[in-house]
Amino acid sequence: WHEALLADIDAAQPDVVVNLIESVDGDSRLEIAACWMLELARVPYTGAPPRALALALAQPVTKAVLQSRGVPVARGVVLESGDEPLPPLRWPLIVKPVREDGSNGITQESVVGDEKALRERARWVHRTFGQAALAEEYVDGREINVAILGDCTLEVLPLAEIDFTGFPEGSRRIVTYDAKWNEGSAECLG
Repeated sequence: WHEALLADIDAAQPDVVVNLIESVDGDSRLEIAACWMLELARVPYTGAPPRALALALAQPVTKAVLQSRGVPVARGVVLESGDEPLPPLRWPLIVKPVREDGSNGITQESVVGDEKALRERARWVHRTFGQAALAEEYVDGREINVAILGDCTLEVLPLAEIDFTGFPEGSRRIVTYDAKWNEGSAECLG
């Protein structure tokens, strides 16, 4: 597919590419490859560069980098199988795939209140996504999106807060996959 992509880029000779790729053949790790192809072809494109995308898709690494820069992060553990010993953590926890984006794999059931539910959810992530699960202390609070434009000179766009008032009664205030992508869901934020 990468040879075809390079041939398409070369044939189209675009001034700029609006990058909307989320995955290739269902694998989110490969969204980075399209950016590398555009970089190799020296075609400007929108969105983050490959290194930033790679870092964002490796959530445990992202957390370590942020923490090394003094940014507070929720304590957590990576569960390769769901059977590993657990460090002391404050419940509830949120469980998600380690290398997905766009809230893929996040539902209301992702927030768990005990070890049994945690292990079941971690095993579900492993079966469903073929990857480890990241379990983190759930932080209840406001969710603010911050968009930044630029390369060398950065421009911070106006902040946007997620409005959870339309969520079903008793729902956790988390941005689930349905909230982002399923217009017919009760959690839809669109």
